[in-house]
Amino acid sequence: MHDTLVVDMKAVLDRSRAGKDGAARLAAEWERCKGLPDGAARLDGLRAQLCAPLIARAGEVVRKLATERKAAAVFERGAVLLCPPERVVTEAVISAVDAAT
Repeated sequence: MHDTLVVDMKAVLDRSRAGKDGAARLAAEWERCKGLPDGAARLDGLRAQLCAPLIARAGEVVRKLATERKAAAVFERGAVLLCPPERVVTEAVISAVDAAT
């Protein structure tokens, strides 16, 4: 099944430069929000604000890779039990996302 690709979006969020920067901002905000009645809501809002552009950029990269590699479908790593390593494009996505920032 060589017309598919697999990407680990959690790894993109955790290991890309933007994802790491966002995690640091969330940790700093967590320190400021501890004990505040709306602390959890503030963190959720910041998380959404930080994740949205990263997910959008990763989506653009995935679409481009799918076109280049003539893939008919791209699956999230968690939905795939077995895949040849050459069909996993997570590192390429992270590199491209980092290059764009």
